[in-house]
Amino acid sequence: MPAQTPPVRLDALPPFRPVVTRLLAELSGEPSGFRRIRLLVSEDPALAAHVLRLANSALFGCRREVTDLLTALTLIGLDRLRALVLTYGVRHLFRPLAHYPLCRAVWQHSLATALLAADLSLDSAGDMMESYTGGLLHDLGRLVLLASAPESYAALVQEAHSPEHGRRLEEELFGMAHPEAGARAMRRYDLPEPLSEAARLHHHEDPLELSRVNPAAALIASSCRIASSSGYPVAASPSMPQTEAAGEEDAADDLSLYLRERIAEVERELGLGF
Repeated sequence: MPAQTPPVRLDALPPFRPVVTRLLAELSGEPSGFRRIRLLVSEDPALAAHVLRLANSALFGCRREVTDLLTALTLIGLDRLRALVLTYGVRHLFRPLAHYPLCRAVWQHSLATALLAADLSLDSAGDMMESYTGGLLHDLGRLVLLASAPESYAALVQEAHSPEHGRRLEEELFGMAHPEAGARAMRRYDLPEPLSEAARLHHHEDPLELSRVNPAAALIASSCRIASSSGYPVAASPSMPQTEAAGEEDAADDLSLYLRERIAEVERELGLGF
């Protein structure tokens, strides 16, 4: 380990915006009604603009422009609003580091993982929003390490020739790898323990084995692997084995295209791109 070990600064990232925290709390239980939610959303003009942009997008095909926030909220519904608020809130954590190319890679990998986790949860009887949240936050530790030592961590990721090698380098430089840093940061944010466990375990060597004791974390670990192998890695990945059937190649290409279109849709409709 280097003589000068950079401290892992769990306080280096900004806090969630207060309105995001209040909205997520409101939406996690039985919402008191759209009028109460409208009041909360209107406290943050940027978030209100995202809600109106989404309501007026081609996704809903409105014939007339929606200009009223209450109408927009009713149109998009609570599930889409949860995803929007969460994505908006997490994107805020990335903003101070947005000028680093690595930050863009982490954002797109996290979003791809979230989208996959939400889709896979439908087949596993999991909670779609919890899975989306776990996927979006699973690599929070990378942001913590990047914020703690920007130049050193960016160089480390470039040097790593596999995810496993990257985690060993992180432990040598910081005394912990990004999964542990992410779990600790989530506890500092007072996020639910299942989310911090999913972050800590997302590079588990055997997701199938993990699924026997922690199905939610296993879903995030599997989604992370699929996102990386479908064109959205953060660190270098070992060479993928050659597929034996053209159908497998076509399936991989289809998944890459699907993720590219979904990520572009989120960034375009919510105005959250870099």
